[in-house]
Amino acid sequence: VIGGRDQHKLEQASGAVPALHTTHLDITDEASVQATLADIAARFGGLTMLVNNAGVAHPYRFGDHPGVAEHVADEVTTNLLGTLRVTRLALPLLQRQPTAAIVTLSSVLAYVAAPKLPVYAATKAALHSFSRSLRAQLRDTTVKVFDVLPPLVGTQLAESLPGAKIVPEVVAHAVLDAIAADRYEINVGQTR
Repeated sequence: VIGGRDQHKLEQASGAVPALHTTHLDITDEASVQATLADIAARFGGLTMLVNNAGVAHPYRFGDHPGVAEHVADEVTTNLLGTLRVTRLALPLLQRQPTAAIVTLSSVLAYVAAPKLPVYAATKAALHSFSRSLRAQLRDTTVKVFDVLPPLVGTQLAESLPGAKIVPEVVAHAVLDAIAADRYEINVGQTR
């Protein structure tokens, strides 16, 4: 099951992988998240893994960009608050399973400065910290918490950013290997 705000992207994903179930999901909207999780529980009998991969990034100068307030709100609302919202609302479904996982994609920017993406980097650092704390909080439960910290990945989000990019499949394989080995902090590629 994959969810997202962009219907065109959902249709493309479904066309590429017909076995996917796609659903409109706006993680900035509590009702949308609740409806999606209720639908997943009804259709599939529960939820065993949540992958938090939503994100927006706006390159700008924090102090003097004319649209800074809107960019800050968009990045914090989607990247941080949206991820926290989905995780909070999915947790009861995950805790009903004999084993479950939360996988959150943070970024190498949790560790390094990003002059053109100051708020995006701050949200990714916050997600990294959140994952570590949630993992500690849930350590005696059936829910495992994984934190993925890739370098720049060759996705639509990063296409306008300078620098070498790794392919998404490298990140996917690293995540699958780490989950199989119960390695909870997943530093991919140059992040290691």
